[in-house]
Amino acid sequence: MRLVCAVLFAVAVTAQADLISEYSPDHPGVEPTFQYLELSGTPGAAFSLVLVNIDGDAGSPGGLVKDIGTLTGTYDSSGIALISGLLDYENPSHTLVLCTSIDASVSVGDDLDATNDGTIDDLSLFSGVMDAICTLDLASDLAYADDFSGVNMAFVDFGATSEPTLIFRESSTGALYQTDGVTLFDATATSIPTSSPPWSASPLGPTSGAVNPSLVAVPEPASMGLVGVVGLVAAARRRRAAH
Repeated sequence: MRLVCAVLFAVAVTAQADLISEYSPDHPGVEPTFQYLELSGTPGAAFSLVLVNIDGDAGSPGGLVKDIGTLTGTYDSSGIALISGLLDYENPSHTLVLCTSIDASVSVGDDLDATNDGTIDDLSLFSGVMDAICTLDLASDLAYADDFSGVNMAFVDFGATSEPTLIFRESSTGALYQTDGVTLFDATATSIPTSSPPWSASPLGPTSGAVNPSLVAVPEPASMGLVGVVGLVAAARRRRAAH
């Protein structure tokens, strides 16, 4: 019994990666100075991380450091931390990089992609990269998240704004989704049908500071019936084999 308890305790305290679990890439305003970011990590653990915002506008030039922010706090019992404050976020297109530190030589306004080819010139400037997400408002803009083994969200034309209002990780799989509060797309720009979205177009939607929705597909009744038939056939075969 003591061995079993020890094993269960070890599993309970296993560290979880620090990730960007939800944020609004397009707050009201041209270039808003107020933003919020939801992180996920080990429940009850303290964190001290650096968030770097890299401009992806192809003609800006792209690759400019828009902001470097220090994020500190403690995850709640669900492993969630909601951070808000005065952060100079570039509206899409941009790449957010979550890491433990960035080289002291890097400052706001530096160009990390001198040739505007969509590749960060020197990745060694970033240490302990935990996560990276790129959001685009033009398909021709520059995406850098894949340089950090992160996710480039494929461009989706949401209509008048052409920008998602919310990026979030699905709670069951960790997969990233983007929405304008009405329609939902995955990271590859594949439309996800849904009749009752558990999110909001508001920058602080109903899942902010709470566990994100689960979007794992539930089999249709016909499919469930088919599963039941297959199970009955398999059971009958096992009974015949036993005789």
